[in-house]
Amino acid sequence: MREIVLLGPARWVLETADVIAHAIESLARELGLDGEWRAATDPFFLPAARGKAALQRLTGAKHEYQLRGDTALAIASVNRHGTFFGRRFQITAADGEPIHSACIAVGLDRWSHAARPAGEEEPDASQAGQEVRR
Repeated sequence: MREIVLLGPARWVLETADVIAHAIESLARELGLDGEWRAATDPFFLPAARGKAALQRLTGAKHEYQLRGDTALAIASVNRHGTFFGRRFQITAADGEPIHSACIAVGLDRWSHAARPAGEEEPDASQAGQEVRR
């Protein structure tokens, strides 16, 4: 998993997150990984914090790029935090207001698995770093 964290003014954070989400979708489609962005929730909210999970879904705070098909495997996500972390950690902009944040996550292992041709075996982890000849 790789993540990009965005910190700054609300408009910049939201616009930059959207640009990156579109780039992720374009790359996925180029690689034959057809999917769509869907509203999602973080599993750590459930079952204890159902209200937080519902709020996350209703506000569109989290979206996942999920592959089409039986599994709807999520291969990337965008989480928009608003000022939550700016307030929590007292991170402010030059004007003294809390910064906004977002994170974009890309599951590289999931991309690799999803892009593998049907029937091709998973690589042998014990061979990591060794040349593979075909």
